[in-house]
Amino acid sequence: GGNQKKILELNPFHPIIQELNRLYKEDAESDAALDLANALYDTALLRSGFSLKDTTQFSDRMDKLLRRSYNIDMDATVEIPEEFDAEEEEEKVEEEGEEAEEEVVDETVE
Repeated sequence: GGNQKKILELNPFHPIIQELNRLYKEDAESDAALDLANALYDTALLRSGFSLKDTTQFSDRMDKLLRRSYNIDMDATVEIPEEFDAEEEEEKVEEEGEEAEEEVVDETVE
């Protein structure tokens, strides 16, 4: 039922567990180690059919893990080039114009 005991089994020889151990020994306060440990726990929950209590935290952790894995600056943000910004504005104006045309109703009576 709802109080089902959850058991997480770890293989100490698995490369991810070995990396987690290395990170922790290197710095017990490491954000990388904490994020990796939480990601392992969260993915184990998901694989076992459980749901996550906080999907936002999970998404944030995954974002950080992906950025670390691909050497993407943690502070890098989305930067839309001006030409795309201008195209988007033009599309909005065109769409609004089309919507206005669709709203015109022929009220002529024969």
